[in-house]
Amino acid sequence: QFNNIDRALLVLLAGRLRTWKGALLIIQHDTLLRWHREGFRLLWQRKSRTNSREPKLPAETIGLIQQVARENRLWGAERIRGEPIKLNIRVSKRTIQKYMRQARRPKPAERKSNQNWSTFLHNHAHQVWACDFPPVYDLFFRPVFIFFIIELGSRRVMHFRVTQSPTDAWVA
Repeated sequence: QFNNIDRALLVLLAGRLRTWKGALLIIQHDTLLRWHREGFRLLWQRKSRTNSREPKLPAETIGLIQQVARENRLWGAERIRGEPIKLNIRVSKRTIQKYMRQARRPKPAERKSNQNWSTFLHNHAHQVWACDFPPVYDLFFRPVFIFFIIELGSRRVMHFRVTQSPTDAWVA
């Protein structure tokens, strides 16, 4: 049976070997990858833990946000945010949006045309490119940034770059 120190040591050693899958004699590579995923999950679980157990907003403030959102369906989050400010209660726009969604039921979709998004993409995919700039993490949980552009019609990658520290010049 391996303990956590043994597992961490094996994960670190696997990062140093080029052909680490072939070098593993006592464990399978799937086991090592599972341990790495568990370590990653525990890292983010610890990073995202809150310092206090009490709710960030009092129930009265949440009730006020939801009441204003229900009674004024045309108001957006920024306008609703102005109401608690008049009462000297500061709440972020993102928090307002969170509680607005809980208070407002989504209206049924009104059909303005018979073309939906998937039909549009199917018709124009050969003319559309998409890009993304996701952060991923290496074996030691360091962020690595990937920028890529794909053509939607062929799903072919047109361009990609990888860096650990993106700058304005690099992105441009």
